[in-house]
Amino acid sequence: MLLLAGCQSEEEKAEEFYQSALTYLEQQDVERSLIELRNVFIHDGHHKDARMLYARLQQERGNTTEAYGQYLRLIEQYPDIVEAREALAGMALERRNWDEATRHGEAAIALDPTRIGTRAIATALQYRSATLARDPEAQATAVAAAKAVLDEDPSQSAARRVVIDALLMENDAEAALTQVDKVLEYTPNSGEFNMLRGQLLAQLNRAEALGDQLRKLYELFPENEAIRADLIRWYLNTQDFDGAEGFLRSEAGAPDEDTTGNLTVVDLLRRTQGSEAAAAELDRLIEAAGESAPADLYRAMRASIDFDSGSRDSAIAAIRAVLDGAEANDQTHRIRIILARMLAVTGNPVGAREQVEQVLAEDHGNVDALKMRAAWLVADDRPGDAVIDLRTALDQAPRDSSILMLMADAFLRDGSEALAQERLSMAVQVSENGAQESVTYARFLIARNRLQQAETVLTSARQRAPQNIEVLRLLGDIYLRQQKWPQAQGVIDALRDIATPQAVELSRVYQSGILLGQNRIDEGLDYLRAQIDAENGGNLGAVIQLVRTQVITGRFDEALGFIDAELAKTPDSIPLQLLNANIFALQGDLTRAETIYRDLLSRQPDIEPAILQLQALLRATDRSAEAETLVTDSIKVLPGSRRLRLLEANRLEQTEQYEKAIALYEQLYEEQSSDVVVANNLASMLSNYRDTPEDLDRAYAIARRLTGTQVPAFRDTLGWILFLRGDTQAGLEHLQPAAEAMPEEASVIAHLGVALAAAGRTEDARDSLQRALDMAKDTDAVWKTRAMEALEQL
Repeated sequence: MLLLAGCQSEEEKAEEFYQSALTYLEQQDVERSLIELRNVFIHDGHHKDARMLYARLQQERGNTTEAYGQYLRLIEQYPDIVEAREALAGMALERRNWDEATRHGEAAIALDPTRIGTRAIATALQYRSATLARDPEAQATAVAAAKAVLDEDPSQSAARRVVIDALLMENDAEAALTQVDKVLEYTPNSGEFNMLRGQLLAQLNRAEALGDQLRKLYELFPENEAIRADLIRWYLNTQDFDGAEGFLRSEAGAPDEDTTGNLTVVDLLRRTQGSEAAAAELDRLIEAAGESAPADLYRAMRASIDFDSGSRDSAIAAIRAVLDGAEANDQTHRIRIILARMLAVTGNPVGAREQVEQVLAEDHGNVDALKMRAAWLVADDRPGDAVIDLRTALDQAPRDSSILMLMADAFLRDGSEALAQERLSMAVQVSENGAQESVTYARFLIARNRLQQAETVLTSARQRAPQNIEVLRLLGDIYLRQQKWPQAQGVIDALRDIATPQAVELSRVYQSGILLGQNRIDEGLDYLRAQIDAENGGNLGAVIQLVRTQVITGRFDEALGFIDAELAKTPDSIPLQLLNANIFALQGDLTRAETIYRDLLSRQPDIEPAILQLQALLRATDRSAEAETLVTDSIKVLPGSRRLRLLEANRLEQTEQYEKAIALYEQLYEEQSSDVVVANNLASMLSNYRDTPEDLDRAYAIARRLTGTQVPAFRDTLGWILFLRGDTQAGLEHLQPAAEAMPEEASVIAHLGVALAAAGRTEDARDSLQRALDMAKDTDAVWKTRAMEALEQL
């Protein structure tokens, strides 16, 4: 036998292995069959049948990448194998790789246009072309052809995909689900169609079926963190907290080995049962972990709960005790980050930064430390340095969406809006339409009036998290703005199904919004009254909305009568009294409005809305001195009020106390550097009332975020700073539209005039400068001096 084996050719050896593979396959031993097929290729790399069988088996096992590669190798050797071309086209369709689908699909069709598989692929390609061409008739023809294919062979997934897509385009989720179920009869482990089935069940609010589907998906793809998160979210949304806990405990390992799994249980208990339950679980873990290293992490997390419960000093001391003498490793780095966050919250930014820098000194690529430092750099107006840190972090964690969102913040601070949008879009992609990422991106789009894009982003997020209130809130706002009443009603129905107080309140707002948007005013008011009566007047939100609606529609007497009736029930209600005063002010009865505001403040001087309304009323009646006194006195009562301090800063600027105004703006900016109004005002003052290069550089660093803005005051600030930095043309691109939008603002006209003079546009400059000076006869502001000097030089 040995002698005979030695006489076999390579082709004969390959054929022997191939026949052995077929024998194993008949015995349903796929693993051994694959081994034998690999042996075939050692002796004959061109064995067509073996390569075809190997590719098919890998495809059936879900190893699509391996299968795709094998089919590609096969057609390189034998380009006219229609089965291989058909398989490649089908897998390319699954991946949405239309170039490859077209290349292999057209080749398959050319080889055998009558074959059922190639006909199915042809319908998919026809449907794709018709969709791109926006040709409804051609789309319908392709769908009809796909249905005809399915009548002959229901297993043709390429044709089924055409029918499903058409139903999704028609928003017929029920029919689409039926089609998905049919395709899963033939490919039960398909990731694509199982995921789609879950999305459709979520869209149809089939909670129980969705849970079963998510469990199936998790069995199919246990390494997919997004599916795991969706399953946990399902448990929470259905209030099955015991089920969630059981699932997470089954996933967690021993306390002295698996900190991640056990801390996930702690986090769940904290969210569903409160801090005490989480603390008790940590105490159990600390005891179970004994003297092992994980016990220190559990102690740190226990201290974190104490910190959040108010025992801040003892919690920080406990963290320091854990770190004392601990060797540098991933766990101690994590604990230092916990300590850094505590120190930042307690007003010790220096200590917080020290901890972060120590972590980075020991581990240059620590993601959490890099993210914290980057956030501080953005707040310090050093977005370029922040981006460097975030790119390093992204190298370590390329699918961490929070890094991408921080990068978007950095690019926005730098005035790079296009780059910011790109990062927000990427964050949505890597999070697989995560709710937080989608909401952040949608808000960015809505702020720029890109409602259709925002709707698309939120619709995808809703499919994954159908009970997320913020997703539904933004969708509802968009639908009302676009007057998409059926879609808005769908959001209302979803909110009512959620049935939390927040969801119910939001559904009421949107329901009345639909009625008012359709000019069904009386129906809208009746609806709100019914809501108020149902809660015996206890729904303050409905009361406020009813009164606001009455005022908007000019029914002042009705509004006042309603408030009087409600005040008779709750005479001490501050919101109702404020509403009453506001309506009197709108009617022009300023005396009665002032009386109510003053009465409220005499009894409770810290009612900020009353202070703000009263000071506005005083200014409107030429009593600015009284208004300023009110604001100054109120700041003593409410020293943390940003709105009052903004008014005070404005007063200081108007009274030419520039350094005091700058100091106050600096304080406000340090507290919240993301406040664009404060940023604009501070940058404006630094550029107008300071003249050192350092101050101008700082003004520019602060104002860069205003790039792309359409707000006239912001454009004036940015344009003036660009001019002062020597870029006259770029400055004029902002200063001219700002002056057109603010023709009565002397300082804005003066800025334009000075820039026009520098650009050599003498006549335009003279006109602007003279107009500005004519409007500014009684001021000694710095910009007036600049304007006079520029006019004299002309």
